[in-house]
Amino acid sequence: MSFAEPGALDVGYAENLASTLWAEGAEASAAYNRAFARVSQLSLAPLDSVSLIDAISKGM
Repeated sequence: MSFAEPGALDVGYAENLASTLWAEGAEASAAYNRAFARVSQLSLAPLDSVSLIDAISKGM
């Protein structure tokens, strides 16, 4: 997240089952932005995800 106020720190935010992480500063938040962009590029479209899950469940 970036804020418009002068001097405000950029922050990265992630949560999982056990914790929440706030990464402060331009470098740390940029790393989160890069990771999110990469995951977005590699992710299936919503309908493709449904098809994949359906195919996997039928194979179980």
